[in-house]
Amino acid sequence: MPSLPLLENLYFKPDEYHRRILQLIDEAQKEILVTCYIVEDDKFGKEVFQRLKKKAQQGVTVRLCVDGYGSSDWADEIVDQKKIPGFEIKIYHPPPWWTPQISQFMHLLYHFNVRNHQKLFLFDNSTAVVGSRNIHEEALQWRETSVEIKENDLLDLRNIFYNLWERSHTQDLKAPRQLKAPKLPVPSPYFYSNQLRELRKDRNAVIRNQLKGAKERILITTPYFMPRRRSLKLLCAKAKAGVKVEIILPFKNDVPISKWLAQSLYLEMLKSGIKIYEYRPGLLHAKTLTVDDWTLVGSSNFNRRSAIRDLEIDYVLRTDKCKKQIIDQFEEDKSNSMPILEVPKMKIPSFVAHLITRIFYSWF
Repeated sequence: MPSLPLLENLYFKPDEYHRRILQLIDEAQKEILVTCYIVEDDKFGKEVFQRLKKKAQQGVTVRLCVDGYGSSDWADEIVDQKKIPGFEIKIYHPPPWWTPQISQFMHLLYHFNVRNHQKLFLFDNSTAVVGSRNIHEEALQWRETSVEIKENDLLDLRNIFYNLWERSHTQDLKAPRQLKAPKLPVPSPYFYSNQLRELRKDRNAVIRNQLKGAKERILITTPYFMPRRRSLKLLCAKAKAGVKVEIILPFKNDVPISKWLAQSLYLEMLKSGIKIYEYRPGLLHAKTLTVDDWTLVGSSNFNRRSAIRDLEIDYVLRTDKCKKQIIDQFEEDKSNSMPILEVPKMKIPSFVAHLITRIFYSWF
């Protein structure tokens, strides 16, 4: 098979993403692998599910892995439904009270706050879509970023998916085939997951090294901002050294406490020279990081949950066209945001925020 050139396409507009994801499902010939934090039984969720079901009926292998908390309402309905031939569904860490087995109950209770936050579509091992969008109608209303990657072989992503698949419960809630994750091969320098301790350590080290080496700019777009202390100190130090450090956060947030906790850091950041903007038009849910000419797009937030607790998938852009598009979109988002010049009146006192983040260190 001749080698195909790398193709990357970014999707900021919901209608473009909506049209393209349905098209890719319809065009799949052999295999569709999907993992997502939230799947809902709403208009968009039904569209995707019905298209996947149709492809399974046509003989395409379809596997869907959802998170047991993020997709709990949807998964609760699926548990008792008749299985669809050719369409396998698994649930990562379902609520412990769903299983009668004591050993499984204890395992799930212990891991209840470890979630699968990944968003991945993988078609025929040659086309993938990763980013911030879940499979629900709100993904077509919020400000999101997704990237389509097309090349000959996306084995790294396929391995990431099956590593998760092996650790997840079947639709009938039988025990997962392996409670311990099968070992993943060394991934490429373009796809980052954190499903194993060594992969999480490597991913966090890569991001930290990029930040440490920043010379011109650090641009962060994230809905949930609560970095580890050493990462915040590094951002502040870079801003004081003259690096342009700019962060776009949501003015409206679907998790209000996350906004309040982020605001507890505003004073320290503003004093160091970090520029903070709050996005106004709607709910910001995109997750991107640009350090000089290195850009990361994916499911990870710039917070402790993504660094320490949840499972994520991120991708390093390789084409100059897409890197420029991310920067252009950042500037557009800035124009639709309000610059923060002083610390706003907070819903919770800063000392309470500090106490919360000390006790529940990796929850936010």
